[in-house]
Amino acid sequence: MIDPDLIFRKTEKGETEFSTRVYKLNHALRYVLILVNGKSTVDEIRSKGAGLPDVDATLGLLAELGFIHSNAEQKFPGTILAHNPKGELIALAQEMLGEQADIVIKKLKASEETPQALAQTATTCKRLIKLAIDDHKAGDFERRAQEIIYSSTVRAPH
Repeated sequence: MIDPDLIFRKTEKGETEFSTRVYKLNHALRYVLILVNGKSTVDEIRSKGAGLPDVDATLGLLAELGFIHSNAEQKFPGTILAHNPKGELIALAQEMLGEQADIVIKKLKASEETPQALAQTATTCKRLIKLAIDDHKAGDFERRAQEIIYSSTVRAPH
């Protein structure tokens, strides 16, 4: 649980998403990002976001992905670097699957960081999504996951 008196601020990446929607965050992530104003405590954000499924987890994910930060040295379980394709894949799963994303996120977190391992894990996740949720979402997830993985290998310095 996050300290209820902690105050988060948007990072430059968070401000960019707030004004341009370039990262295409899902509704829950975007809503909590909007609530982060550099003045409200976590407790106040919880109150304002009372209709959302786990505000603490959403704040943690936004921090892990580099959209928000606090001055406190709060550690979040499974911290991910924002430029890490694994973090982008986890955000994709959260965006596409919402509350049904847990098993997919668990698989992604357990994956090695190499593009080959992430691609193989994305294929495994596609099968899980196809079995448990929906064929169309499964195909869409794999296509978008492969784009993320490919773009990370293209951007990587040689």
